[in-house]
Amino acid sequence: MSTDGELSAGKQAGYYKRYGKRVLDIIGAAFALVILSPLLAALAFTIMVAQGRPVLFKQTRVGKHGTEFTLYKFRTMQVRTGSDEGFLSSERPDVTPLGAWMRRRKLDELPQLVNVLCGHMSFVGPRPETPNWVQKSKLDWSKVEQVRPGITDLASIKYRNEEQILASVDDARQYYQHTILPDKIKIASRYVDTMSLSTDLIIVVRTLKLIGKE
Repeated sequence: MSTDGELSAGKQAGYYKRYGKRVLDIIGAAFALVILSPLLAALAFTIMVAQGRPVLFKQTRVGKHGTEFTLYKFRTMQVRTGSDEGFLSSERPDVTPLGAWMRRRKLDELPQLVNVLCGHMSFVGPRPETPNWVQKSKLDWSKVEQVRPGITDLASIKYRNEEQILASVDDARQYYQHTILPDKIKIASRYVDTMSLSTDLIIVVRTLKLIGKE
């Protein structure tokens, strides 16, 4: 039988999922965009000088309820047709030196603050995949697609060296599809079941600590 405390905690978690998380995302993203605007401008200028246009990399990803949206990143690779920038290793020759530096520090992810502000993403949530990976895999995405995808999550922390892992195997795509991706879905499903303000704060703090070590 549930206690009054458990019922109260359940209500608080429900309010956070329905209202609080989105409110905090809007406030946090707006604040971060203002505070980080000098850094964003400096990175954009450096990319334009060192690599030319375009400054941003845009890619279709799958979001809440399976809705597709355009994800933004700072461009880290040479311009080429059919870029698969969201997947390739930072050790590939088409990743620029500046791009590799930004990837190691996750600075290329900063434009996703716009995605958060627009409601496509959240600060914390399962990382969004491309339609190709969602369609290709035989995994159950129903629970993951109940929430907005995020800039960071527990899978991002676990696989913070994902590019190096993929670079070390013979068939990176097969390894990603059959080993990493299923594990990410399991981690994301557990997150959906336990999502709360305290969980999100812990993930954000752990993410910032990892970035600070780079």
